[in-house]
Amino acid sequence: MSFTYNVNAMQTALMAQGYDTQVSDVIYGVRAEEISREVYIDQGGQVRFIATWTAGPPATRQATVSSHNYTMLEEETHKLTVRGQLEAAESLADFLADMETILIPNVR
Repeated sequence: MSFTYNVNAMQTALMAQGYDTQVSDVIYGVRAEEISREVYIDQGGQVRFIATWTAGPPATRQATVSSHNYTMLEEETHKLTVRGQLEAAESLADFLADMETILIPNVR
């Protein structure tokens, strides 16, 4: 069975989970929260999920350059990337649920 690129079904699944979506050559979804989530789906059903979160509060420093004052925030971030293959557009909801399960033990 070959993958059918059903844009409407995949956008609906992403939006139901709180993702904002864009469609070009790939479907892109982003959910910006404490843990930022990005999902990319190509026309062949290959899916990439990227989660990014900070390890703690940022370190703050001040700098003056050419008589301009700047505040710099230095943060340590973690990134988790998961790649997979969707069997059907309708399986995206299950994939997103699996990604939430994977995130729970990895976010510390």
